[in-house]
Amino acid sequence: MSNRKEQILDVAQDLLLRRGFSAFSYQDLSDALGIAKASVHHHFASKEDLGVALCERFMAQNASLAAECEARGDSALAMFDAFVERGNSLAATGEHCCPGGVLQAEYNALPPRVREKTNELFAASHRMIEAMLARGREAGELSFAGSTSDQAWLLMSTMHGALLSSRVHGAPVFDAVVRQLRSSLVA
Repeated sequence: MSNRKEQILDVAQDLLLRRGFSAFSYQDLSDALGIAKASVHHHFASKEDLGVALCERFMAQNASLAAECEARGDSALAMFDAFVERGNSLAATGEHCCPGGVLQAEYNALPPRVREKTNELFAASHRMIEAMLARGREAGELSFAGSTSDQAWLLMSTMHGALLSSRVHGAPVFDAVVRQLRSSLVA
C-alpha cells in the first residue's frame, strides 16, 4: 500500500473515531493532509470505497492483536487485557470511540458495501472474543453464565457503551466498567 494511501487511511480513521463516518468529507482529508481532493479520489474513488478500506483495516488490526496474543501464548485474561488496552487508548483521548461502535451507531446511514463490511467486522470481532471466552472457560480461568456467544455480545456491547460514556464523563468511566467486566469473568 502506498504511503499516501496509508496517510489518507490514518486521517480518515482519526476523523471516523472522533466525528463519525457521515461527519467528515474528502475536503477534510485533503485539508488535513495538505493535498488536493483529487489525490484522495485517486486512492479511494468514493467514500464508500474508503469506508470499506477502513473496515478492512479494523479487521486486520483485530486479527493482528489476536495473532500477537496467540504467539505469546497469552491466557484468556491476558487476551482480555490486550483487548481492553485498545479501549483504554481510545478512552484516554476523550474524543475517540471504538470503530465498531461508531459504525454501529451510523449503520442505517452507511453506504451498502460499508454496511456489509461492518457486518463482517462485527462477526470477526465476535468470533475473536468468543474464542477467548471459550479458551478461558475450558481452562477454568473464566466463569460466566450462558453461552460464549451471548457473553461475547455482552462484552462487545458493554465496551462500546463504556467508550461512548467515557467521551462524556471521562476515562474513569471506562476503567470502572472494565473492572466490573473483569471481576464478573474471573473464575
